[in-house]
Amino acid sequence: MQPCKIAVLITTHQRAGMLLDLLAQLSEQSREYTIYPIIAIDGPQPGYDVVLKYLETGFQHHSLLVNAENGGKARYWELINLIFAEAQRMNEIYSFDYFIQLPDDISIAPDFFNEAIHQFRAIADPRVICLNLLNDGRTQTGWTRIQPKDVSYSRYGFIRTGWVDMCYISTSRFFEQLHYKIKPVNLNWSADPARSSGVGMQISKRLTAQGYNMYMVFYSLVDHGTHTSQMHPQHRKEVPLVAKIKQPRDKVTAGMATIPGREKSLRDAVNSIINQVDELIITLNGHQSIPDCLKHEKIKVISDPGNSRGDAAKFAILGAQGYLFTLDDDLIYPSDYIAVMIAKIDFYSRKALICHHGRFFHNFPVKSYYHSPARIVRCTDQNHKDQVLHIPGTGVSGWHSSTLPHLAINHFYIPNMSDIWMGIYCKINQVQVIGCEHKKYWIQENSAYDRKGAIYARYNRNDAFQTLSINSIEWMQ
Repeated sequence: MQPCKIAVLITTHQRAGMLLDLLAQLSEQSREYTIYPIIAIDGPQPGYDVVLKYLETGFQHHSLLVNAENGGKARYWELINLIFAEAQRMNEIYSFDYFIQLPDDISIAPDFFNEAIHQFRAIADPRVICLNLLNDGRTQTGWTRIQPKDVSYSRYGFIRTGWVDMCYISTSRFFEQLHYKIKPVNLNWSADPARSSGVGMQISKRLTAQGYNMYMVFYSLVDHGTHTSQMHPQHRKEVPLVAKIKQPRDKVTAGMATIPGREKSLRDAVNSIINQVDELIITLNGHQSIPDCLKHEKIKVISDPGNSRGDAAKFAILGAQGYLFTLDDDLIYPSDYIAVMIAKIDFYSRKALICHHGRFFHNFPVKSYYHSPARIVRCTDQNHKDQVLHIPGTGVSGWHSSTLPHLAINHFYIPNMSDIWMGIYCKINQVQVIGCEHKKYWIQENSAYDRKGAIYARYNRNDAFQTLSINSIEWMQ
């Protein structure tokens, strides 16, 4: 299989040193890819001989262009046409998989190419045309008057912007729809020091008019820094361009409770999740010995011979700080489970409980917890979109400790009703329960356990107390 081919377009002016640093970063991260730098210098200027030498030694395929004269911001569109024409010529030769355009004064995030490609490919929108790689916190409407909107695909959050800046990833479709050409920008616009070059505005309007959508990453994959801007020196002094950078991840703690007879399904559940967490706290309800699969440096075992808390024992994680997850011993979790959950928790600004199973009752009071009409999200079936629920399935739930800072084990009043108590607690504390989109069988139920011991099997025909508990608070406020 041939490596993915990526054209990297960079316009530059009086920044040979910064450009060299950027090229070194691109080279360092190019092991899995074939990178084709296409660089356009805005007019003849000293200092770029060393850039050419670096390109010749560091990249098998490259192109270095020099504009006839410095056009600056007022004639930036001419420089873009120069680099677009070269991109078209090289694409006819090499058939690039992706195009990335970058300014010359940024640094790229670790694993930049993987993240940019994976996030761009994750956007399940047939009309997506590009993904902006810099998020500087702007939320206002842009040149197209489209109101930016938070959206999520797979494990990633995005902003559908309605505009493109000149730092993006795309395929050749982006350029083909523009015919690899920017129309001349009126000098009354581009020569105004307070205005943009007009290039991004033109691209945004033309692509929007053709029905295409433009997105922006939730967390920047590039960092602009605070140096002087060549194109907007005064404006950048007044309004610095500060990238929204993803901070180091908080600790991940997960909890699970298990009963005798589920040793095989427990082992499968543990094996599916152990490499995704920092700590796994497992409560043994009624066990006489510790199963071998729990002898792991990440696992903390709590023994409860009397099974005093039932399924609520999975909440032994309470008190830990960071991302908290409650799991079931009869499920097999996908390899990206925690990553997807964290992305969703952050997407909802750490103000919601995230789950992949639960129910939303159509009417209150309910006549039967298990049998009254309800919209049910099942973790093993497909859920096409995020939706608000009343009751979460706590075997597939996660939240940040700051979301429910006062939740304690004594809020689970009766054993084996943790889903209900969690839903009630969230409602009382005005925390939304979000049942998130997922594909069928993304989470799998393990067949290696006796379903007769499951909570549903024991209570679905005798749910009077569950029903009474649900009706104990006002849900329709």
